[in-house]
Amino acid sequence: MAIEQNPESRRCRARAGHVVELPQGGRDGVRLGLTARDKNLNAAGGDEYEQAKLIFSRIAALVKAAGGSLRDVVKLNIYLTNIGNRELVWRARAEAFDGAFPASTLVEVSKLAPGIAVEIEAVAVLNQGGRPGAK
Repeated sequence: MAIEQNPESRRCRARAGHVVELPQGGRDGVRLGLTARDKNLNAAGGDEYEQAKLIFSRIAALVKAAGGSLRDVVKLNIYLTNIGNRELVWRARAEAFDGAFPASTLVEVSKLAPGIAVEIEAVAVLNQGGRPGAK
């Protein structure tokens, strides 16, 4: 299965969690859901930018541990408590990913855990060559 780029995808530039790995013999993949928390499970990172940066770094570490890299991340679901601060998350996303961005959904939610402003789910497909233009 080749991963293809939609030419329009670059126009919009604006972790406590769980990992599920797909079984061997099927398509290799990783699905993550993370928020910015410290080792005591307290909110960490400050504003949406800092929280997103922390989450993206943890996504990178977990995908690497599964044998991949951020270039293998093909889908993001991003939940914000204040959609007006989306540019802060987009800035962190632009710093974390090169090439075509993963397909992304952004949703405003009324609440997350106390102190948490951002939650990000990521889906990575391993051993398929990664997103176009990603290093």
